[in-house]
Amino acid sequence: AARLGVGEPVLFRVGSNALFTVGDDAVLRVGHFTAAPAAAVALATVLTGTGVRVPAVRAVLDDLDEHLGVIVVDRIRTVDRPVDWAAVGDAIGRVHALAPGRVAALHPLPSCAVIGHWRFSALFDDVVPDLGAAERSALATAVDRVSTWRETAAAAPQVVCHGDVHPGNVLMSADGPVVIDWDMVCAAPAAWDHAALLTWEERWGGAPGLYASF
Repeated sequence: AARLGVGEPVLFRVGSNALFTVGDDAVLRVGHFTAAPAAAVALATVLTGTGVRVPAVRAVLDDLDEHLGVIVVDRIRTVDRPVDWAAVGDAIGRVHALAPGRVAALHPLPSCAVIGHWRFSALFDDVVPDLGAAERSALATAVDRVSTWRETAAAAPQVVCHGDVHPGNVLMSADGPVVIDWDMVCAAPAAWDHAALLTWEERWGGAPGLYASF
């Protein structure tokens, strides 16, 4: 914070990254990012030019201990009204329309098939010791049912995907929804950005009509 000339940071949330607020107008994202922090600036520029609202990047640091990076972005001023999911759908449609080569020239664009979050068999092995027999059998059946997902995904047309579209990654501002957390941007079938929202109402208590609007 001192190097960037900003105020005292206050820890806000820890997830895949640690988020610190700095006053009312900036957020520091600190973590081991999937791309060099400078690439985030280039990606944000492309997305904004396409009409997709994303947090503006103010500064980056990529020379910290343990290969940590820092990305400083504008703090989004949210409003107390429901997210406009139709507008989010329009934004993600604009992302899907981007030429993959244009993005890959500025920011890594891995296949969705190589992202570690989706190593279902390995993750299953990790949790087996914590499961009872019934749970283990049910989860094994589910993992087996999707065992060919990589081949299925690779056979479909590939587009640029956000990679993690869900209500936690959308903030509603006075100017419309802002899509945040682009760490999992990837090349994937367009359905990749529909999957979570498709059952959000049914499984996670999402607002009625959310996915239909999207």
